[in-house]
Amino acid sequence: MPGRVKWTPEALARLGKVPDSEIAHALCVHPTTVGIKRRALGVAAWTSPWTPERLKLLGAMSDIQLAKLLGVKRNSVWAARVLLAIPAFQRQRTWTPQEVALLGTMMDKEVAQRLDRGKSAVTFARQARGIPAFMRGKSHPI
Repeated sequence: MPGRVKWTPEALARLGKVPDSEIAHALCVHPTTVGIKRRALGVAAWTSPWTPERLKLLGAMSDIQLAKLLGVKRNSVWAARVLLAIPAFQRQRTWTPQEVALLGTMMDKEVAQRLDRGKSAVTFARQARGIPAFMRGKSHPI
């Protein structure tokens, strides 16, 4: 019968989790049609996770940290921050002599985890100091 919507399990599962317009686009129907189905099933409408209070947190910490705090995907935080032209959080932490001493003694990824720093920050700090990368099976002077 023409005009009938084929409600897939995937589309039904997304009701209330994304805007009605997004589901409508996927099903090639009007958003009102999706809203009617959603209300008939007793599903509340989707609401944006970006309240004014949450928007103030963008750029105040890393996208990953904020995503974990808010229970949203990292890409959602990144997209909101970029859309609003908010620069990424830059943690400028001075390297202590003890932290520098770890550079090159193990894989950069391991140093990053141990020091709670990003891998790229560890790699940059090591390279800037002329410290060779750690290679398993090779002994390094400590």
